[in-house]
Amino acid sequence: MFFKDLSKVFQKFKEFSASNTFLIDNEPYKALINPDNTGVFPLPYDPTDKNDDFLDPEGEFCSYLDDLANASDVQAYIKENSFGQPKIDSSHPDWSFYCKVSKIVSVLA
Repeated sequence: MFFKDLSKVFQKFKEFSASNTFLIDNEPYKALINPDNTGVFPLPYDPTDKNDDFLDPEGEFCSYLDDLANASDVQAYIKENSFGQPKIDSSHPDWSFYCKVSKIVSVLA
């Protein structure tokens, strides 16, 4: 498993924090060790979908990113305006596995 740990960014660049930084990935587990509401998880790209307009500048995702860029608090915005796949939390069917992994990773960090 590969995690994208935002704390590394926060440590190196002091001007960034959970209130102004977020992660975009199509695999929600990669954000498991990050603060709540700092991840947006669009559906995976399907190269066979000839009608894909996900990155259309006038589309839903770009509009969401524009609104997020103008939000005063990234975490609050994501919490109130979810997009894409849900984050992995205690409601996830594999939560017991992810919970164990999360604890192991936090001990190793």
